[in-house]
Amino acid sequence: MLPFLGHLSSHTIGVREKRARSVVNYAETEEPEDLPHVALLGVEQALPGPLYISNARFVEMMVQRPSTLTSRHIGMVVSVTEGAHPLPSSVRYVQEPFRDRVNEPEEIIVEALTRVVAAVQEFWTAPARSVARRGVLVHCSAGQNRSAAAILAILLSSGLSAQGARDAVDGTSLDGWDKFVGESGERLREIVLRRFP
Repeated sequence: MLPFLGHLSSHTIGVREKRARSVVNYAETEEPEDLPHVALLGVEQALPGPLYISNARFVEMMVQRPSTLTSRHIGMVVSVTEGAHPLPSSVRYVQEPFRDRVNEPEEIIVEALTRVVAAVQEFWTAPARSVARRGVLVHCSAGQNRSAAAILAILLSSGLSAQGARDAVDGTSLDGWDKFVGESGERLREIVLRRFP
């Protein structure tokens, strides 16, 4: 294992390994946005390609180690937070930021998420898209609220039931890396469930 990934559990980075690893309680060590987190949503059969959720720290790591993109077959990175990351030109980068605040206007959130869904659907349906690079990674700062809202909108727009989509997003939670956290997170989940098919 690479030295900079030594503190992550294999589930955190979406890789299964045969040897057992001790579980780290991230809530007791550092804030979720301080450690690189990524999770593959367990709905591959319902989507044209793999769908990942992560935080900005994981994307920073990908910039330093582009092979991370290749090993996960990621061809598109979607950011719903401020601050761009210099990714290889072979990766499509879409940025639709909105704030993780209770007072963020609902229309700004819905417009940003609508553009995210359209970009991901266009990416997955492009005829020349290589099957090997169909993976989409969605991130925000902590990988908890805005990216979870974007993933939920993508899943609902792809035909998953509300319960199935919620279960898939909730299934990416780890110790200390929960989804839809606090009042703002609950509001984002409610908006997406109400405004997306």
